[in-house]
Amino acid sequence: MSFWGDESEFSDIFELDHFKNVLANDVRIVSSLPSTHLMMRQMEEKTTLFMLLPNGFAYATTNENSTYEVSTELITKTLKLLLRRDGIFLLRGLDSRLSKDLPSDLQKLCCKVAFHALRFAPHISELGNKLTERKRSKGPYLALHLRMEKDVWVRTGCLPGLSREYDEMINNERMSRPKLLTSRNNMTYHDRKLTGLCPLNALEVTRLLKALGAPKSTRIYWAGGSPMGRKEALLPLTREFPQSYNKEDLAGRA
Repeated sequence: MSFWGDESEFSDIFELDHFKNVLANDVRIVSSLPSTHLMMRQMEEKTTLFMLLPNGFAYATTNENSTYEVSTELITKTLKLLLRRDGIFLLRGLDSRLSKDLPSDLQKLCCKVAFHALRFAPHISELGNKLTERKRSKGPYLALHLRMEKDVWVRTGCLPGLSREYDEMINNERMSRPKLLTSRNNMTYHDRKLTGLCPLNALEVTRLLKALGAPKSTRIYWAGGSPMGRKEALLPLTREFPQSYNKEDLAGRA
């Protein structure tokens, strides 16, 4: 993955055999491609990347970095042509982009995958149960999912607000890799902020918690990757709520 550098395979995280068995009567799952489809195809002179967003908008981006809005019908037609030509195509990043208005049979399949087929590998379940028990053993706590990683700021078209230097870093990254922007590209950062499309930074999270009446003694366990700016980015939160921990803190306790 371009930002996370995570080389984990599906079977490193989930129980593959269980996944296949649960879905055996619904879809055909293969672990590798047949030899007839193992080939290298030279990239065409003009390649198009389609993006489907949760809000129903669809965009096409060419390798010439031009982006334009397209209909889902055009995407369907294009993918059908590719499937007839190659017999296979690769879909990326569709985990949260399914329509909210699916036919009942597909909705049932989605639920079957999410709540029955996907089961964590034993070593992950064991660690997860251990961390959960450690949290509960200390009494009530507040769980936060912070979204302040570098890729989040780039993909959402927002800025971390740490300093002019960090904002410039995000802007430069976004300009050099425009395909990463997953929100509407005709909106400014301020427009996105006003319409609620940007994640909260640590200062905004702190203000929200204080407004909700959270005392300084609140124990907070926050999830998420390392925020851009690392400890500096979290200072507004950790100064006001010193009992703030992440998964590394929790896992490192005896």
